[in-house]
Amino acid sequence: MAALGLVMTAVFGAQLESRLAAIDAPAPVVEALREQQDRWGASQAPATDAATDAAVDTVIDESFVAGFRVIAWIAASLALLSAAVAAVMIRGVAEVADAAANEVSHSL
Repeated sequence: MAALGLVMTAVFGAQLESRLAAIDAPAPVVEALREQQDRWGASQAPATDAATDAAVDTVIDESFVAGFRVIAWIAASLALLSAAVAAVMIRGVAEVADAAANEVSHSL
């Protein structure tokens, strides 16, 4: 779980930086959000004008969603991988059990 938190923080931070640059956010806003990067979607920017506040809120939301999507893909991939490993393990256990049953029946 800690690794996923690190991934989320990295993706959120990268998205936040690029999106803030795209809207040409004021320097105090950028600095305040950099300091709060580990708060992800709960980050609060200092108040500016209404249009900038709305744009920054959208940037925060979109950055969080981008990070969440990466985490969701990682979690789904791990779930599929664990299902594949379980299938292989179950098949292997079944083959061992069948071989043991055949050996027991032949010895009787």
